[in-house]
Amino acid sequence: RAFFDFLKPLTKQHLIVVAVSTLLAGGLYLVVSAFIYKIGFPLDDSWIHLTFARNLADYGEWSFRPGVPTAGSTSPLWSTLLALGFLINLEPYIWTYFLGLLTMFALSVVSEITVRRLVAAYIPRIPWVGIFIIFEWHLLWAAMSGMETLLHGLIATAILSALMMNSRRYLTLGLLAGLSVWVRPDGLTLLGPLVLAVLLTETDMPSRTRSLLRVILGFGAIFLFYLLFNLLIGGTPMPNTFYAKQAEYAAWQGFPLSRRFGEMFIQLLVGPSF
Repeated sequence: RAFFDFLKPLTKQHLIVVAVSTLLAGGLYLVVSAFIYKIGFPLDDSWIHLTFARNLADYGEWSFRPGVPTAGSTSPLWSTLLALGFLINLEPYIWTYFLGLLTMFALSVVSEITVRRLVAAYIPRIPWVGIFIIFEWHLLWAAMSGMETLLHGLIATAILSALMMNSRRYLTLGLLAGLSVWVRPDGLTLLGPLVLAVLLTETDMPSRTRSLLRVILGFGAIFLFYLLFNLLIGGTPMPNTFYAKQAEYAAWQGFPLSRRFGEMFIQLLVGPSF
């Protein structure tokens, strides 16, 4: 019921326009890819996820090399979703692109609904915000890249949108934040806005305490299984690739905060993101 209440600002026609736009954008990406080089995936990360997915489907084990279990995937949930494609013989391309476009559709719907709920003057017959999200080329690239990036973006957008709409479903939001870690370890950072929202929204200490407990309970219920999963397979609470990234970025972390924030801010000025 809550799900259908969330969809109320959109009509069936809105959803059809968003769905058709998603298919057109995905088709355009593939056509351009075929002409420029060939259809495929842009980074080796995509094939790493697919290798874990294939071995999970074929051998029922979490490994990169068959017979050698490893906690080398930073996105167990994405690889598990990809494994379904191998079970129905639609990998590596058809199922992966389908998941990416489905995620893009969901992200555009969440974005469109959020703006319609927050901006009273925004009531067009055409879902312009949803269409804008679909044809934002960074997001389209992410949707067709075979990577988990856009799924992580969808969960983050859903949480932040709910907070902007003053949602008090802290247990559910905590669960979503915990789920995001199974997509990317940096989902941990979503605890920041959740805790801040509780402290700023709730008016007295008892309600703040109850709300924080709901966030922690929801997050911990899923995050603890993530830590246990990695400990059982790799012997460390986080994937080994997580620690490799920390070593890779050690030099960058030595730069002044002003430089690091400046480099991050520049990313907001690229293309339609501006």
